[in-house]
Amino acid sequence: MGSTHQSLQNSRTPSSSLLKKPPGAEATPERETKTLAMEKMDATTAAAASLPQLRPHKTRELLMAAPKVARVQQQQSVFQSMWIGATAGMGGIIAVYPVDVVKTRMQNSRVASSAVQTLTTIFRNEGVGSFYKGLGPQLCGTIPDKAVSLATREFVKSFFDKPNEFKASLTSAAVSGVMQSIVMNPVEVVKVRMQLDSTLKPLGVIRELGLQGLYRGYSACLARDVMFASTYFTLYDMAKTQLGVQDGTSLGWSMVAASTAGIPAAFLSTPLDLLKTRMQSRDATVHGFMNTYRQVTAQGGVGALFSGWGPRVSRIAPQFGIVLVS
Repeated sequence: MGSTHQSLQNSRTPSSSLLKKPPGAEATPERETKTLAMEKMDATTAAAASLPQLRPHKTRELLMAAPKVARVQQQQSVFQSMWIGATAGMGGIIAVYPVDVVKTRMQNSRVASSAVQTLTTIFRNEGVGSFYKGLGPQLCGTIPDKAVSLATREFVKSFFDKPNEFKASLTSAAVSGVMQSIVMNPVEVVKVRMQLDSTLKPLGVIRELGLQGLYRGYSACLARDVMFASTYFTLYDMAKTQLGVQDGTSLGWSMVAASTAGIPAAFLSTPLDLLKTRMQSRDATVHGFMNTYRQVTAQGGVGALFSGWGPRVSRIAPQFGIVLVS
């Protein structure tokens, strides 16, 4: 009986070998963490696989297109600056053009007279309309003038590591003056002749002179433009740095910077501007730069070379201030 009872107990007790879990089946915290991490990695991989993939050649095309887009944006900015500068330049010219007419009459006169006397004489004898003779050709030349000036200066400055330093400003301005004189000398000839004779028409002047005649006085125009541009833009960059002025800021500060640079530039280039006017006028009795210089100094001394400096200087600040604030 004892053996029978023991066997019954053994039959009711589960075998430890049958209930024993396989090795590593225990659920530990470390194993659960690893399992969750693997599930997250699988989900991330699946999500990434579902996104559209860029082909290698598409990626290369995008990288190659980036510089082209930058160049297009830069060109658009340059053209926009040219257009704005030309438009503002027209406004500045219209605002001070009567002063320019007075200056030209004073420079061509063999008798010394003040700006007020010259203005009064023009008004009494020829009327208000004479103060705007030659304005049309001048406005027509504004767009190419501003385009050449801006494009040349920016192009030359691109060769310098520091485009705003003195050497870069001086060189770019001088080269700009050369290019401007080539473009603007024909305009200057037509304008000067119409300012001195209110009965002349632009086409009449062009027919009378021909292409070669439109470059009369070019040596003086070249010297004037190079001197003015070199002095003006170099001093303007310096004044802008000292005053903390940026292009497009207030009209007041732009006019201060323009005056700081423009007054000495206009005054120093006045003798060359006077020689240009004499050489381009219809009643010129001598030809050539040095012959004209000798004639002027013989008649009125060295001081005669600065005739008309007042109107020339006084129109610089408002004209260039309007242009530079745009």
